[in-house]
Amino acid sequence: CRTDLSGTITGGASLGSAHGGIGGLIRGGSILVNNGLVTGGDSAAGQGGAAIDYGHPLVAASLTNNGVIRGGAGATGGGIAILARSGFGPIANTGLIEGGAGQGAIVSNSSTANIFITNSGTIRAGAGSDAIYRTLAATTGSLALELHAGSVIEGNVVAGDAVTTDVFRLGGDGNDTFDISTIGDGILFAIP
Repeated sequence: CRTDLSGTITGGASLGSAHGGIGGLIRGGSILVNNGLVTGGDSAAGQGGAAIDYGHPLVAASLTNNGVIRGGAGATGGGIAILARSGFGPIANTGLIEGGAGQGAIVSNSSTANIFITNSGTIRAGAGSDAIYRTLAATTGSLALELHAGSVIEGNVVAGDAVTTDVFRLGGDGNDTFDISTIGDGILFAIP
């Protein structure tokens, strides 16, 4: 099932201490092409909601973002822009993916998810967070990040320290520059 979004989707708001609502779910076999705005719901006394909850353990999905995907705002912290679960498919970004305050832009809560991201847009961490990371150490999952001309990443990208299948790649047809000194322990492309 393919959905082309050119409007706005916002997760439900919480007036209490609950998290804000999720903006959208993408499950197995689904394809989302976002040309609009997807945001997580805000929370008056809790944490902002994730903009997109993405993935399925058995069937891959696909996400292309040409618009804006942003985590919700909350009194105790912002929401993740894309919560990537086990078995999800590729993410291609030419727009803006932005975590809420204290949250990442793309975060996986799975140690086995294979994460493939192609970026020629902007991926921005919320203040005080890494841009792309896992909440659990990778066991069999891998992270592949391919940067194309125009790519901007604000915040660290944290690769796994136990998995040797993580890939950092420069690709695409355009020309651009890349500062190799941003790769290493504790800097933009971090290797724990």
